[in-house]
Amino acid sequence: MVNESHVMRKLFYMGLEPYEGRYTLQLQDWSERAFKRRGIDYVVVPGTTIDNTKAIQVGQVLDAHGRSYFAMSQMMNLVQMMRNGECTGEDAVFFEDMFQPGIESLPYIMDQIPQEQRPTVYVRCLAQAVDPDDFVHVWGMGKWMSLYEQMVNQFATVLATNEEMIAHMRIANWEAPLYNISGLSFGKAEVQSRVEVIDYSVDLAHLTSIGDRIKLQI
Repeated sequence: MVNESHVMRKLFYMGLEPYEGRYTLQLQDWSERAFKRRGIDYVVVPGTTIDNTKAIQVGQVLDAHGRSYFAMSQMMNLVQMMRNGECTGEDAVFFEDMFQPGIESLPYIMDQIPQEQRPTVYVRCLAQAVDPDDFVHVWGMGKWMSLYEQMVNQFATVLATNEEMIAHMRIANWEAPLYNISGLSFGKAEVQSRVEVIDYSVDLAHLTSIGDRIKLQI
């Protein structure tokens, strides 16, 4: 049962593993900046990367082995926090990606503990099997992935990136509360801070000849 109205005490953030070739390298930093700006009390649930390459070696969007390894190590830590009473029914857990290997442990646990101990769960859906253009259809994953999505629908609130995705979800008979949050995470200020400003202006008064001025115009 999903609790649609929720006053959050603390946010438990389930980020993605960093890849050099993707925005996930900056994603956690962007998210933390937003949490701090809004005065949100949060915890970054850590995960362990499978290696130090920060590269996609198998698969497309995320590394097949790396996503699984990192996600399950995160889930181990989140489950420990729930067991210790650090993450409770007053809190929210936010997953940056709906596909999180090991996430089935949440309903398994929450169905066996009191309501006041069950955190509210939110997942960001970037594509999944409901999107006809998603890579899961290229690799023949559509069938089992759609069943995975139906499972997640039973205990999470889904955050979509556009209205088209909401339409796909409704056509697929998703039962979870659906919200369009319009767009991807993007830390504009952080990106701008890495831009080197170059002054291309030239003082024409220092040009000594007409020829120099002509060259400048060309």
